[in-house]
Amino acid sequence: RAYLAIWPSLTPARIVPDDLWSGCADAGSVCGDPVHFAVDVSPSRDMAAVSVAGRRADGLSHVELIRHEHGAGWVVPFVRDLLARHPRSTVSVDTVGSAASLLPSFERQHIPVRMLTTSDVARSMGMFLDQVAEGRLRHRDQVALNVALGSAGRRRIGDKWAWARGDGDITALVSATLALWSMETTIEPKKFKMGLAM
Repeated sequence: RAYLAIWPSLTPARIVPDDLWSGCADAGSVCGDPVHFAVDVSPSRDMAAVSVAGRRADGLSHVELIRHEHGAGWVVPFVRDLLARHPRSTVSVDTVGSAASLLPSFERQHIPVRMLTTSDVARSMGMFLDQVAEGRLRHRDQVALNVALGSAGRRRIGDKWAWARGDGDITALVSATLALWSMETTIEPKKFKMGLAM
């Protein structure tokens, strides 16, 4: 309904404003090993995505969409090859999401998977939004990730929020969010010298 001759917008506000997201863009962003991969598959299984997160030399977080294609049959062999090239790295899967159906295939391929819980999924969105708002995250301005962020909604899990899919494909965004969470919450093995942790 109009008020003072101004009609309210019928378009819902973006969860992350364009200028804030654009401010985190760096097409040349890179990160070093170890990196952390994450997988997401759409409920209809028509799309899947694998993203990576890592730490940049300047200490900022880096997220990047590695592969985004139709279907899900390509995911396990692709991840197997990624981990062969990055042996110190990890791959994470939401155990209550559509990608969980890939867990038996990962197991048959002897691919270790970090299994994320519903609580992880809910907290990961908050971490992603915080790092964007604080300018601590960089992305490579990839179209699929930009589109996913623009179309994503949010759903409540307890007293937290998680990404909501709606009618759009947000596998790129979900996988990037889970990769970031995995990077920030993975405990790096300590180095020992003469019996003392370094």
